[in-house]
Amino acid sequence: MASGKRVLPAIALALLLASASGAEEEADSLIISKPVFKVSQEITRVVSGGSYIKDDGLDDAWIEPTMGSVNFQALKNSRLGLEVMLSAVYFAAPYHYDQPQNYTRNMSFSAPRLDASYLFGDLEHPFLKVDVGIFNYKYNENSRDLGEYMFRTWAYPGIIATGGTYAYLGANGATLTGLKLGQSLGMFSHEFLATLETDLTPVYDLNLTYMAKANLKNVVKIGGGVQVARALRADGDKETAMKYFTQNGVAYGDAPGYYKSLENGINAKLAATGASHEDSARLNGELARAMTASAVLDSVSTGQINPDMKTITTMAIKPMLWFSFDPKPLFASEIFGAKDLVLYGEAALLGAKNYPVFYDEIARRIPFMVGFNFPAFKLLDVLSFEVEYYRSRMVPSFRPNQPNASPTPVVTDSYYPADWDKDNLKWSVSAERTLVRGVSLAAQVASDHSRSWDWNNYGKTPWEIYTTPSQYYWGLRLAISI
Repeated sequence: MASGKRVLPAIALALLLASASGAEEEADSLIISKPVFKVSQEITRVVSGGSYIKDDGLDDAWIEPTMGSVNFQALKNSRLGLEVMLSAVYFAAPYHYDQPQNYTRNMSFSAPRLDASYLFGDLEHPFLKVDVGIFNYKYNENSRDLGEYMFRTWAYPGIIATGGTYAYLGANGATLTGLKLGQSLGMFSHEFLATLETDLTPVYDLNLTYMAKANLKNVVKIGGGVQVARALRADGDKETAMKYFTQNGVAYGDAPGYYKSLENGINAKLAATGASHEDSARLNGELARAMTASAVLDSVSTGQINPDMKTITTMAIKPMLWFSFDPKPLFASEIFGAKDLVLYGEAALLGAKNYPVFYDEIARRIPFMVGFNFPAFKLLDVLSFEVEYYRSRMVPSFRPNQPNASPTPVVTDSYYPADWDKDNLKWSVSAERTLVRGVSLAAQVASDHSRSWDWNNYGKTPWEIYTTPSQYYWGLRLAISI
């Protein structure tokens, strides 16, 4: 972890030196903008969800966080900037168990933005902009809920996150910690980011990302990037790895719980009525293979066989592409709003390398989404519909309470891979309207990758709430900015 923690101090020193050189060019002036205060109230109703991951589920739960923030900005020497945002959330747990905190309102304080920036070159058209600290990052301006895969996913086992820790609406970007270098060259712009993982365990791993975008007269925007995810492990040991091996020409993952769960899942299928002769024969073949795998792993644990172990780590290469198409600049019309008629989409590969047993099909590691902003004719600021398709058959959960979680997939007590085709489809409908200046109302109905909040799991629960398209929530948010 020490190696990852050295990154920010070194960057801060570089910016300090750059600031000193800039002070020689201009007067040592300091401009502080007026603070912006924002208060919002969200009311979200979980209509149905959670029963496939957590037995008691979250059906009919209410999630009602009250949020407030204050944002400060300062500029020195016209080059060195600082943005600070302090926020607080007033909330209650959406479900109850034997912890007294869940029966009372609670407060959470954070600093979601501590961003120092520096401009190199001409101030009107800087050659380079450097940001360091904690900052918000969003590369597809149109996505309202789904997408933004580069910084909201974890390859191996292929986890996607939407929503925030305490709220769902408006959480359509990522909060990053680290360094960003940005350069704009007319219609083309690109960025390099070195950031520390702070949302999904193992935390403080180093991610290296390159992003690029081309803007063709605001009609077509095409972007993409590639990330070396978890390029450097913060803990520096091998506990974040998973072993696999080949015995007699067959690959096995060193995950005994997986095969036992698979046996239970196959037996449940065999016990179900209505299975055809062909289905029963196929299932019995799968059961025999799962039982053989369990026996082979038992032989490894007792030392009867000593195969050549290979390693799967949390490190991954994640390519991503996105686009948007806005036809409005091609014709003159005053009836459409600024965001109307925009078609957009995104796809990512959550781990470019295949591994035996668990990660041997690239097509099951590619989520893609498409969205469209329907014409609202200025009655609404935006009215969007988004749909996502992701063929992963992994249980949509990661291992909680493990600072050095491994790429071993999570399984339930009884797991059958094809059962998890039920969560391939996600959808979201979002609307927003500015009522008067500084006051907005947003609404969202969705079946997405949102998680809930849990005292035991340091914020977000590891399990997704919505695991079929028929499980969904609706939410409203009133926000006031001064």
